[in-house]
Amino acid sequence: MLRWLGRSFSIQAEARRLVTEGPYRIVRHPLYLCEGIALVGITLQVLSPLAVLVAIVIVMIQCRRMINEERILRRAFPEYAAYRTTTPFLIPTCRAIGRIGRGQAPAKAIDPHA
Repeated sequence: MLRWLGRSFSIQAEARRLVTEGPYRIVRHPLYLCEGIALVGITLQVLSPLAVLVAIVIVMIQCRRMINEERILRRAFPEYAAYRTTTPFLIPTCRAIGRIGRGQAPAKAIDPHA
């Protein structure tokens, strides 16, 4: 994911540029999707009430972060509205995955400072 984000990666949500290529063609939050998959795997390995509680807390925090990022991107990039209508939030759909299979050209990253 960092390959596509480049300098746009940050710990706190910032609107440096809108990235819609690579895994961002499939879902709007691929980093959180991969983190969620890893979290499920770790939780299943430990499988205790405490592990499940920690996983639930992490999911709640990350959901809040995704919502915050969406708000920041909507404000910074008018074209984000169109991207939201064509790209799933977190769970890939057959339609989104099919875009890659059909070889559609990726959208370009939009840098507001260029």
